[in-house]
Amino acid sequence: MASDADDICRRMEAVRRTAGEEVETIVQSAKTLSDWRYYVKNHPFLLAGAAAGLGFFLIPRRKSPPTPGAADAKELIELLKKHHVSGVTVEGPPSGLLKTVAGLATPFLIRTAMNFAQTRLESGDWSSLFGGKAASPAETPDDEQSFEEFNIPR
Repeated sequence: MASDADDICRRMEAVRRTAGEEVETIVQSAKTLSDWRYYVKNHPFLLAGAAAGLGFFLIPRRKSPPTPGAADAKELIELLKKHHVSGVTVEGPPSGLLKTVAGLATPFLIRTAMNFAQTRLESGDWSSLFGGKAASPAETPDDEQSFEEFNIPR
């Protein structure tokens, strides 16, 4: 029995010695986890996403203007007929799949053509565009003078 009591006393003494260090470690961890700079440094994308989501939910949506309904259009037509106004037709905006596709594709095609032209201008290689063979620097004639040779006074 005495050895059990001595064993318990030794364990208690070891716990008392290490308790101070463990408490300091816990306090330091709590300070680190409660500091917002820790999260910005270690999880920047998560915080940016959370801020964007919070902003999305906090900012009120735009109020759309009231759209006239079918009843308003019918009332307007009746008023026009009542006051004998002629030449007025009621049509909606032009619609159709072909017009929509053309409207979406036009900026893309223009941008592609501009990029193509820009690369051709930068490289100076317009001959291959029209089916000719691209001129390489080795195939240029030797009898042409360079700009520096041409500018030298003689």
